[in-house]
Formats: sequence, C-alpha cells, structure tokens
Amino acid sequence: MIDLNLLRTQRFLGLGCSTFGGSAATGVAKISLAKAFDQGIVYFDVARSYGYGQAEGIVGQFAQGKRDKMIIASKFGISPPPIPFKSLVLWGMRNIRKALPASRQTLAKAGVNALTKTQFTPQAAQSSLQTSLRELKTDYIDLFLLHESYYADCLRDDIREVLERAKEKGQIRAWGATLGERGCLQRQLSSSPLLEAVQFPFGQDTTYAQALGSATAIPIVYSVLNYYKSSGLLGRGDVLAEIKADFPGLHFINTLPELLLYLAFHQLQAGVMLSSMTTANNIDRNIFLFTECTRASPAEMQAVQTRLKSAMHLAPEMV
Repeated sequence: MIDLNLLRTQRFLGLGCSTFGGSAATGVAKISLAKAFDQGIVYFDVARSYGYGQAEGIVGQFAQGKRDKMIIASKFGISPPPIPFKSLVLWGMRNIRKALPASRQTLAKAGVNALTKTQFTPQAAQSSLQTSLRELKTDYIDLFLLHESYYADCLRDDIREVLERAKEKGQIRAWGATLGERGCLQRQLSSSPLLEAVQFPFGQDTTYAQALGSATAIPIVYSVLNYYKSSGLLGRGDVLAEIKADFPGLHFINTLPELLLYLAFHQLQAGVMLSSMTTANNIDRNIFLFTECTRASPAEMQAVQTRLKSAMHLAPEMV
C-alpha cells in the first residue's frame, strides 16, 4: 500500500479516467491503464459518474493483483444515467464519427445532461461508497471526494460523520472535495484544517498559487487543457514561437497546450497533476514533460508565465 503522505511531499502525474467506458471504449481504456502503469504512473482518478458509470469497473478489473501498487481516487455526488440511455450514448459516440459537428455536439450535450447531480447527503455518500467499492473490486478507496461540491457541503457534520466512520472501518483512507469555484477554494484556504485532499482546476491566479503551497490538504490539479481552450490562446502559434525564440531551452515544446502543461508541472512542488491520456504517444509525451520540467529554473518559468498572461491580457496578479 502506497503511503498517502508521499502526496504531500512528492510530485505525481495522475491518469484521469473520465472518458473510460464513454468516448474511450473498454479496450482502449485497458491499454491506456497498462501503458500508464508500466511507465510508472500510480495515481488513477475516477468517479461514480465517469464513463456513464463504467469507468470504475474498468479500473477495478485492471487493479486486480496490483491494488497495493496503485492510488485510486473516486468521487460521489454525480450519478450516471440509466442503463438504456447509457447504451444509446455509447453507441452514438463510437459510431457516429463522421456526423456533422453539430450532431456530435448535440450528442455530447445530451450525455452531460443525463448525469444527475445529487444532493450531498449521508445516505448518498454511503450508497455511492458501497457501489464504488463493488465496482472497483476493492476493500478500500485511497481518496474519496465530494464531486463538484461547494465548500459548505464539506462542512456538514452528518456527511463528515459518514466519511470519518468509513475511515475507521478502513473503507477509505482519506477524504476531501473537488472545489471548482475559486470562492470555495479561498474558503478552504482560510479555514481551519478540514479537508485532507482538495481537487481544483488549473489557473494563473493568486488563489491557485496559494492552494499549491498550502500545507493543510493534498493538492490535486485538473483541467489544464480546458484552461487553454478558454484562455484566448487558441490558434496563437505566434505566442509559442516568440517564447521559444526567447527561451531556447524550451525548444522541445511543440504546442501551447504542452507549454501550459510544462508550466503546470513545474509549479507543482507536491501533490498530483491529472491528465486524461488515452494513447501511448500522449502518455509518453506527458511523462516526458513531467520529468523534463525539473530542469527549468523558477526565474525562467516565471518569465514564461508573465509572457502568457500578457498574451491573454491578464494582469500579472489576478485573484
């Protein structure tokens, strides 16, 4: 069993499994899991809703015989759709590859809307935990998180009681929450220690920097690619060219998403950086960037971040 305290002192690249059983078929998912594990990745992120309810089962099958060499994080609070709808969505995602872009977007939107955001209740926490343990084919989950929650949800004594009791039984080793809103993350940072782990999206603001440096909870970062898509950097090859010209040491960076990943990897001193990876090339490339980022100096990466903020028309410090 891997010591969870290592997540507070070392950097880990984690495999995000949100597409497993959904847009990534079971066979593809199993190949990705094997490739990532063979390359040294030990952190695997799932949720009850991922893959329309199938992701946990896929990871659970893979974990057989190697469970003590893996850290598995799962989440509760969003339920997968009913079986008939799930089958329809999976068929559409895998077979309508040549459909019009609008059709693909409609199908994806339908899949998202079919997921049910449940209220965080003691009953929901207990039920979801038992289902996750069964699907993952394990006696324990390393990290159990409230999925897309508000900080107020984490403060509920009745939910905390269920999760603490599960810890006492050895069903979970630690618990925390996914806090997507910066206001919720700020509340966590300014409150007395409560959560053992906090998952939050990548950013270039002061709250993000503070969360990375917090000693109270294990930081788990996600959505670097989503940040890029909403950053205004799409199609800005000129920005990458200028940065590479001024920083020759970054000659191996091929795209702006890679540059943001490289920056995110460098900023992470301890904790987990999640990345959804479904191809061998993607896994190899991300592991290379994760390893290579230690060569960059803090001053160089600070200058790169300033250049990126300038290209995005962000203030040097933005809350």
